[in-house]
Amino acid sequence: MESAVKMAEVKDIIEVIKEMQEDTSVPKNVKSKLLAIETMLLSTEENSMQVNRAVDVLVDISDDVNLQPFVRTKIWNIVSMLESL
Repeated sequence: MESAVKMAEVKDIIEVIKEMQEDTSVPKNVKSKLLAIETMLLSTEENSMQVNRAVDVLVDISDDVNLQPFVRTKIWNIVSMLESL
């Protein structure tokens, strides 16, 4: 049951990532990293390792000084969702 709940949460996170990828105000380099994170989360490897890698990438993205504040906030929201797993 617990793994089914986590998979549902991962699917929710992936939906948020896809929404950001479709947002025209999100820079291309961020979109490519979001695609890589999506692929990581869908991977069959150990899920906790993938989540930790995804969080690291997102934190690196959010440190970009040229990033628009609302995009940074969306990224932090994804990080929070991942950390709750």
